[in-house]
Amino acid sequence: MFLVENNNFKLMLSISGFILTTIVMILVFYYLISFTFKYKQVSLFKKQDVKFFENKNYKLLFIFSWLITLFLYFSNILTFTIYLLLDKNANSSEIVVYVINEIISLILIIWIIVYIVVISKSLSSLIVIVKNEKIVFIEDIFEIKNIKEIFNDSKRKYIFINFFIKDKNNNSQKSEQLKIRYCYQLKDFLDEIQGIKKTWN
Repeated sequence: MFLVENNNFKLMLSISGFILTTIVMILVFYYLISFTFKYKQVSLFKKQDVKFFENKNYKLLFIFSWLITLFLYFSNILTFTIYLLLDKNANSSEIVVYVINEIISLILIIWIIVYIVVISKSLSSLIVIVKNEKIVFIEDIFEIKNIKEIFNDSKRKYIFINFFIKDKNNNSQKSEQLKIRYCYQLKDFLDEIQGIKKTWN
């Protein structure tokens, strides 16, 4: 009796974990697909006569993010399916598969947290385009003439871009700040753009 209840508890726990990871994965895949679409759109400008910067390391990181996410999720599906098909009263193989599935689920959740907190912020500066006196990031776009200053912190972890945007409600300007991961090639590129801007004044 205890064995049956224990097996039922593990089954419910495994199903609940799988449902939770599936819901989270749907959100992650939505973000990845949306980001991929935006990246493809911005990348089209490279074929034109524009200044651009593309971080190849971040591009590899983006591809790696796709691969590791798919690998972990499908591994989770596979072990979960095997666990459901195994005889719960047969032998220790069911316990082994259950433990493996739980470990993969835990790794998947940790990976998703790392992706959201760390990697996604780095990928925001994967590609930067300068076109029609505008600077285009994957998630942001603003006019070069509205850039107030570009600087990095003392530890060179981040680059900060302070700029003005028009407030549509009262037709005034308000200050905004874009914070991106530091990369010396990107900083040099942005400094060059800022230098071009100074020649307009």
